[in-house]
Amino acid sequence: MSSRHREPPVLSKAGTPLAIERISLSDPTPFDVVVSVRAAGALPTHLEVINGALRYPLPMILGQETAGWAHPIAHRRRGP
Repeated sequence: MSSRHREPPVLSKAGTPLAIERISLSDPTPFDVVVSVRAAGALPTHLEVINGALRYPLPMILGQETAGWAHPIAHRRRGP
């Protein structure tokens, strides 16, 4: 199985800046949809995770409320 690479900002340790890291993504399955994210928002909760006030398992990629395009990759997808 080949993989694709991306370079998102990753939080590896609370209290430190986010760092751009190279990550590998598995190839999508016939039932997946690829989403090209163009923007993602940050909330106050994300800042609490970054500064260590709210504990979550690390490393992690933060962000939510994404905006982008969904690209079906197979004829076997479900739904409209």
